[in-house]
Amino acid sequence: MSSYARQERAVRRLARELAQQQKEKAKLDEQARARLEVQSYENRIDQLISLHREAGPSWDWGRVACSLPPLPPQKRGRNEFKVRQAYAIRSKEEQAGFEADLEVALAADNEAYRISLHAHGLRMAEWEKQIALAGRICRRDISGYQEAIEQLSPLAELAEIGSDIAFAIQSPYLLKCVLSTNGQSVVPSETKSLTSTGKLSEKATPRSRFHEIYQDYVCGSVLRVMREIFALLPVEHVLVTAVAPVFDSGTGVTSEQPVLSVIASRQDLSPVDWDHVDPSDAVDRLIHRGDFKASRKSGAFVPIEPLRAESVAPAPGQHGSLAPLLARAVVLQTDLQSEISALPSP
Repeated sequence: MSSYARQERAVRRLARELAQQQKEKAKLDEQARARLEVQSYENRIDQLISLHREAGPSWDWGRVACSLPPLPPQKRGRNEFKVRQAYAIRSKEEQAGFEADLEVALAADNEAYRISLHAHGLRMAEWEKQIALAGRICRRDISGYQEAIEQLSPLAELAEIGSDIAFAIQSPYLLKCVLSTNGQSVVPSETKSLTSTGKLSEKATPRSRFHEIYQDYVCGSVLRVMREIFALLPVEHVLVTAVAPVFDSGTGVTSEQPVLSVIASRQDLSPVDWDHVDPSDAVDRLIHRGDFKASRKSGAFVPIEPLRAESVAPAPGQHGSLAPLLARAVVLQTDLQSEISALPSP
């Protein structure tokens, strides 16, 4: 075999090897993309069903109202000290630049002190603002409640996933909230997983699983709102009504309708293990209005008449054992009256 033929054969072999390497690389890239797709999908589902697990820090407004002001800065001559130290070990012949260097050092120290004073002024202004707000909240000033909600944004994460939240402070002891969810569009319609060969598999999410995720998302959002408000404000009860797009088969129109209304006291939520509780089960144990059974059958929440706070929330300071039973009785009575009125006339 000639040297030319051997060379040609080696070139073809190298080309085949390179083509095989490119094929393997494309396969690896495809598997990496598949893993990323599945990880993103699983992260999205986890985010939707775990909203209730986290909450912001609890605010002790009494402690804030008694907090001390930030300490003023001290003027420090660090640059001056360095210059004086440097020239102290020099001979008399090397002292010529001392005055000029000292002037520069003093100017640098003065500038650093000016910047520190400015930062301290900003901290003082923020401290005075917080002190004033804490005092208003401790006096149960409703406008202070509203300002705390607007400034501290305790529900930013819910807004990021598409929920719109409107607050109404009924009294210093009761806060009402309307939570507009994205409806079923918030839940991925396809389940993504990896095959045994590392390829991406996409299948329509089973209806039962889809609604389970959607129900946990809505219930978890309601619970998250309650936890955030109890952590931020000294209210005794929180009433949250979740609103979602509901399709009316009779008119063919989709409109925003109340689908779940829940009221709870601080005591109701205090014993809950948030890392392990199921959000739908947690809501089911609270005073609520929302037909889970009908929802599971239809695959979507059904419209409800929201709870009225004045009917189910005990008066301030009323924590007797009969209060929750009476509140539940009012809810059941109202629901029963609604069902009776919906029956056809004899």
